[in-house]
Amino acid sequence: MALSAFNLMIRTVKHEREFSVECAYQASKVFERGGPFVDLLNVKSIDAKRDPRLNQNGRLTNFRFFGVDWDLLPRTAFYDWLYINALHKRPELAEQVLMYRAFSDIAFNPQRSINCQAYAAALYVSLYERGLMTDEVLKNQQAYLSVINTGVVSNAHEDTQVQKPSYLTEPSERRLAPTCRAFRLLARTRSNHLLD
Repeated sequence: MALSAFNLMIRTVKHEREFSVECAYQASKVFERGGPFVDLLNVKSIDAKRDPRLNQNGRLTNFRFFGVDWDLLPRTAFYDWLYINALHKRPELAEQVLMYRAFSDIAFNPQRSINCQAYAAALYVSLYERGLMTDEVLKNQQAYLSVINTGVVSNAHEDTQVQKPSYLTEPSERRLAPTCRAFRLLARTRSNHLLD
């Protein structure tokens, strides 16, 4: 539960604020006719996610987080950046995450969302293990984007391959199939493959 975007808190030193990853994500949305709704930083995560303004102001155009604009592409880049920053500031949780190489998110529904906490956790592990979890990557949007945009990524939303049940496949074809296939990401940046 502590790794849920509803519970994982972002602490900002510069602005002296604390809010959940979910609130930060929802509060940063900019639409054709409104937003960002920064007051959502001050509400419960569930209330931020369900705020009616998020569905009443037209198409989502970008994100704006403390004055920095983020494009919609790469699709999950902004959410993942929020999540890995929050996780990195919680060493006790980050240490636990770094013990694993595969993650799943039982609440993830690819029909309703593109963001996946398991994917973000897997990205954190991948960046950390390859020595790319630097202050510059955590703080600088362009540095972060240059690291995550260096290879093909198969994230949970984009993976549309239908799998046969394991009893119908040859042993050599079998693989894990969690709800969110975050472990397949594992981020094909540079020439280093953490998990293949």
